[in-house]
Amino acid sequence: MKRFSLFLSAFFLFCLLLFFAPLPFGEEIRNESNYRKAHCFHKTDLFLCPNRNFSFLRPDGKIWDLETNEYGERVTRLTKKCEKDTNEIWLIGDSMSMGFLLDGEHSPGQVLENKIGIPVRVMAVDALGTLGILRRFQMGIEQHKKGSSCPKSPKHVFWIWNTSDFLDDSKENHSFLKNIIYRLHYFITKHSLVYLYLRNSKQEFNRLTAQTNRDPYPKDHITYQNLQTLSDYFQKENIPITLIYGWGMRQDGTPDTEDPNYFDLPQTLQKIGLDQIDLRKQVESEFQKGASLFVPNDGHPDSDFSRLVAEEITKKFPEIGRP
Repeated sequence: MKRFSLFLSAFFLFCLLLFFAPLPFGEEIRNESNYRKAHCFHKTDLFLCPNRNFSFLRPDGKIWDLETNEYGERVTRLTKKCEKDTNEIWLIGDSMSMGFLLDGEHSPGQVLENKIGIPVRVMAVDALGTLGILRRFQMGIEQHKKGSSCPKSPKHVFWIWNTSDFLDDSKENHSFLKNIIYRLHYFITKHSLVYLYLRNSKQEFNRLTAQTNRDPYPKDHITYQNLQTLSDYFQKENIPITLIYGWGMRQDGTPDTEDPNYFDLPQTLQKIGLDQIDLRKQVESEFQKGASLFVPNDGHPDSDFSRLVAEEITKKFPEIGRP
């Protein structure tokens, strides 16, 4: 009994230190803590929480904001008020489509919306794999079927895709036990600055730079299977979808358009049945002109990449903004 009492006391003291110890937390740690508070679990997936509004600091010192609506979608101006008979474009994917590190005005969804003049609904969430992205889209369909005044399905779906999806798909393929452990870990990082400080004091938060000189992923990689599953779903539901790809930043800040995983991608996507927009040539050209394609010291898309995506979408689909 005495040992049990000592254990409880030690555990209680540990919890106090974990959640309340007055360590010298920097802005980066508080920034990451708030960013985690913008996310909520939905079954096994980590999506954006509904009705959140945060401002965060970028690696280059600029401020970016993240605002979500009651459905956990990143807000754009025209999606703040729904009209049932209005055509909508839906943007799915991970951090690239969501606009990680970009303020609302320069996010891909808002820039595309400004260009085509119809609502662009952003259902993207950072760090999701292919099936997580599909589940988020399906959740959006269900949400808007249940009494929402918003359109029940999109006119067209776009996904800004990146080779990081290979890693995200591998991470999503977790066992039940690993999912439980991850939930516990995420809860603690969400509420304990001490835990974040000890764990991340020497780590870079969510950095995305390409790894060059690597071998391409094998054709039996789970990502290709998941892309086929996603393609089959959209074909069955008769919803047009287009993947946009062809960018990445090397460690030296230049575009990584020669990633070996892109070489056979056009043929692979065609075989899978997915429409595509290949931006490799445009990325190289824009970079040579001095465009701000990548967030400095990070690698995620910057504001000019949002512009490039919107331009290429309207080139391929000139009628997309019309009723």
